[in-house]
Amino acid sequence: MTGEIWSKHDKYDTNDYLSRSIEKGEIRVAKFSIVFHGFDHSANKKIVEELNAKIIDEMPNTPNLIIVEDLSEQQLEQLELHPDVVKVQKSQGFSPAMAQSVEWSLPLSGIPEFHNRGYTGLGVRVGVIDSGFRDHEDMTYAYRYSVTGGDVTNDWANHGTSCAGIIGMRNNTLGYLGVAPDAELYCIAMDQEIGFGNGYSGADIARAIDHLIGKQVKVISISLAKEINDSGVEAAINIAVNKGILVIASAGNSGEEARDINNQVMYPAKLSNVIAVGAVKRNRDLAKYSARGGEINVVAPGDGVRAPSGTSFTGYQSFNGTSCAAPFVAGLAALFWQQYPNYTASQIRNLIETNVYDIGKDGFDKSFGKGMVISPWTTITNYPGRLTSNAVILTNTGYNGSIASDKYIVHHKYTPQVTGKHLFFVDSATVDTVMNVYDDNYNMINYDDDNGSGTNPAMVVNLTAGQMYYVKVASYGTSTGVYSLKVLTPDQLTILEDTFEPGAPHFDYEGDWRQEKEAQSGTYCWGSKSDTRTKSSTKFTVKIPSDANTPLLIFHHKMNADSRNTMEVIINGERKFLRTGTFGSSTTIWSDQPKQIELVTGDNTIEFVYNMLGSAITGSNQAYIDNLAVVFYSPFSKSGESIDYPIAVNGTSANGTLKDTKDLFFMYTAPHKGSYTFTTSSGFDAYMEIISSNKSTVLGKDDDGAGDGQPKVVVPLSAGDIVYAKVYGYSHSAGKYGPVTLNITLPKASSANISEGFEGSKYAFNFTGDWADSKVEASTGTWSRRSKTINHKETSTMQFTESIPTNYTQTPTLKFDYFVSSEANYDYLEVLVNGVSKLKASGETGWVKDYSVTLGTGNQTVTFNYVKDGSTSKGQDCAYVDNIRVSY
Repeated sequence: MTGEIWSKHDKYDTNDYLSRSIEKGEIRVAKFSIVFHGFDHSANKKIVEELNAKIIDEMPNTPNLIIVEDLSEQQLEQLELHPDVVKVQKSQGFSPAMAQSVEWSLPLSGIPEFHNRGYTGLGVRVGVIDSGFRDHEDMTYAYRYSVTGGDVTNDWANHGTSCAGIIGMRNNTLGYLGVAPDAELYCIAMDQEIGFGNGYSGADIARAIDHLIGKQVKVISISLAKEINDSGVEAAINIAVNKGILVIASAGNSGEEARDINNQVMYPAKLSNVIAVGAVKRNRDLAKYSARGGEINVVAPGDGVRAPSGTSFTGYQSFNGTSCAAPFVAGLAALFWQQYPNYTASQIRNLIETNVYDIGKDGFDKSFGKGMVISPWTTITNYPGRLTSNAVILTNTGYNGSIASDKYIVHHKYTPQVTGKHLFFVDSATVDTVMNVYDDNYNMINYDDDNGSGTNPAMVVNLTAGQMYYVKVASYGTSTGVYSLKVLTPDQLTILEDTFEPGAPHFDYEGDWRQEKEAQSGTYCWGSKSDTRTKSSTKFTVKIPSDANTPLLIFHHKMNADSRNTMEVIINGERKFLRTGTFGSSTTIWSDQPKQIELVTGDNTIEFVYNMLGSAITGSNQAYIDNLAVVFYSPFSKSGESIDYPIAVNGTSANGTLKDTKDLFFMYTAPHKGSYTFTTSSGFDAYMEIISSNKSTVLGKDDDGAGDGQPKVVVPLSAGDIVYAKVYGYSHSAGKYGPVTLNITLPKASSANISEGFEGSKYAFNFTGDWADSKVEASTGTWSRRSKTINHKETSTMQFTESIPTNYTQTPTLKFDYFVSSEANYDYLEVLVNGVSKLKASGETGWVKDYSVTLGTGNQTVTFNYVKDGSTSKGQDCAYVDNIRVSY
C-alpha cells in the first residue's frame, strides 16, 4: 500500500509511488516533509507555491519546514533538485511504544519528596503528542487540539490519555496521582487514519511539534518510535530545542528482538538533542522489552503503571512500555522547572541526568543509561553487587546469595579459565529470578528467565578465557529469598553441535532443508528450500539422558522473506518459537544472541518449519539456522563417554580425555570412498576399535600398530559412512587414562568420472524427487529425464548428492545436457548446487549440450527444478536433462 499508511519497512511500486492510498473505503493522500536550508519562511513557501504543490501546513514556528501532500513525480523531482531544499521525504510511520501490563505503584523515584515540598508542576506547560485525549474524571487539560482535524477526545489507540495521565493525574479523591498533578497539559492528537500498529504520520508529528512551539510549552513528551529517521520530525525538534524546549521520547520496545541487541534505540529518541528514556520494573531492573543502546540517557518506571483509560470516563488501566517511562520523565522535568523556574532546558536536563539511581555499570551503560531518575532527596541503598564495581566474585564452584528487600539486583563477576560454551543456571532458589550476562563493557550477551528448572533461568554463553564477564541475577518482581548461581565449564558439559560445514553432523536430519552459503560463521548454514510455495521443514531427534540437568537447544537464526511468512520451532509437537520475516530491513541479519529453548529428558523431536503464508516472493524467500547445539550436564553422559554422545571429528583430528578404566568415543563421517587410517596419540598404552554406524559391528581393532603403545586401524569406507572410534586403556587396566588425540589419515588422491545417460535400469546417482525417465526427448540415445506435469505456482524437483574429496586430481566438474520447452520469462528450469543457482533457462531452448558447473569439495547437492511461475502453458511445459556427468 502506498500513501500515508506505513509499516516499519514499507515497500512500494515506483510507478505508483505517489498514488493515493485507500483504507476503509476512504481516499488518503501521501504527505511529504520539505526541509529547507534557510529559515526565511516566505521564501521557502514561495518555492513550493511556484510548483503548485498543495501546502497542508505552513509550520509557522518551524520556518525551515513545510508539509505538503499529493506531489506529482515532476513536482517531487523539481523539489529534490532545488538548491535551497535539504530533503523531501515521504512521511514516516511511528508506532506507539506499548507492551503488556503488570500493576505496580509510582513512589520508586521519590516523587512524593517533590510533592511534600510543594513542587507539583504548577504553571509548567507540558506538551504531549499522541493518539487522542479522552475526557476523564481524573484529568484536567489546559489545551487539546487535533492536527488532522479529527475528534481530539477520541483516544482511538487507548494510548494518549494514559500518557497524559502519567504526567498529570490530579490530586483529588479519584483514581491515582500523576508525577506532576498541577502541570498544564497541552495535548496534540493525530487521527485514527494511520492505523494503530502501523504507525503515525511523521508529517503529523512535525505539525504537532510546531503547534506546541507556538503554545510556548516547556516540555514535549513523545511516546512514539520508528526505526527510520523522519527528516520532518527532526527539523521540527531542532527548532523546538533551539527555542528552549526540552524534548523527551520513549526509546522503543525492541529489547526482546534478537538482532543488534545493544543498538536498538528508535527515532526520535535516537536524536542527540532528545532525552531517550528506557523502562524499568518495580525492582529497578530493566524491563526485558526496553530498547538498549548508546543513546539511552535515563530509565524510569514504566512497567504496568496505573493510568487513566482512553476508553472510559471513570476507567483506569495498567500501562506498560517505554511509552509510560517517557511521560514519567516529562512530569519530572515539570517538577524541576517549578523548583527552578529560571533554569534553561539544558540545566533541567542536567538535573534529570545527574539525579539518578545508578544501576549496572558505574556511570553510563547501554541498558540503564546514566541510571533511573530520582528526586534529589532520594536515599540510595548501596550493597554488594548493586553495580559492576562492587560485584561479588563468581567462581567455578558457584555462588550462594540472597535477594532482599530493596536489594533486588545482584551482579557477579566471572573470569573463565577456558574458552568455549559455559552453562550458567540458578538452582535451589526460593525466589523467582531472571539472569543477564554482559561483557566487561556491560554490553548484554544474553537474557533468560525460565529455561532452567521450575521458573529459574539457565543459559549457555560462549566465553573467552581470561576476559571478564558480569552475570546479573535479579528478582522477577519484588519477591525475596535465596538462590544458588552455578556455572559449568566446557569440559563438564555434553555439547552436540552442528556448524553445517562439510564433515560430521551430530544429527540425522529429515526434510528438504539443505546447506546454504549464508553462514552466521564459517561458510555454510542450514536453509529452507528456496523455491517453496507453501512449507519447507527439517527435523531430527535427540535423546537426553534421564540424569541430565538443564538441557537446552541453541541456534542462531535469520530470515530473508516477506513479513507474512514465518519460521517456527516445534519440539515434540509443541511450538516453542515463532519468527516473522521482514525483507529489505535490518532484520535480515543473523540474530546476535542465539535462541535457547529448554528440552526434556528422553526423546526430543525438533522440527524447524518455514511457512510461506503470503503470495509475495521477496528476498531469497528462506529461513536459515546456524551453529545449532544441544547442550546439557550429565554426570554419566558427558561428551565422548558413551557411543550415544560421541566427540564429533571435524577435519582429521579431535581431542578428548579418557577417564580411568572407562571408554572414550569419537564419531567420524567419511568424505569420500577409500581406505582410512585411524591412530591415537596419548601418554598411556591404548587400545582402539572402529565400530560401524549400527553402533555394534566392529570393523577393525588394534593395540600398538602405530608403535609406543598406540593403535592403528585401517578400514575401507564409502562416502558418507559414519563410524565410531572407541578408545580405552589396554585391557581397561587401571592407571591407563588421560588426554587422547584421534588422528585420521585420508585416502590417497583419487579421481572419478561418473556418468548417467538414463539408458540402463541402474542409475549412477541416487536421484530423489518427482522427475521420471522419458523417451519423448533425448540428447543422445533413447532416454532422458523429464520434469513432472505441474500447475501454476508449483515446482517439480530432481536431486542427487555426490561427495567430492579434497584430494582430487582434477577440478571437480558437473556437466549435463538440457532441453526446456516453456512460456518464456515465466516458466523455467533452474539448476542449483548446494542451494546456489547455477543456471536458469526459459522458453524454447532445444538441446543445450555440455553445460558445465564447477563443484566444491564435500557433499555437493545438485538440484534440477522446473518452476511454473505463470498461469499460461506453452510448448511442452516441461524440462529435460540428459548425460549428467561428475568428474574429479
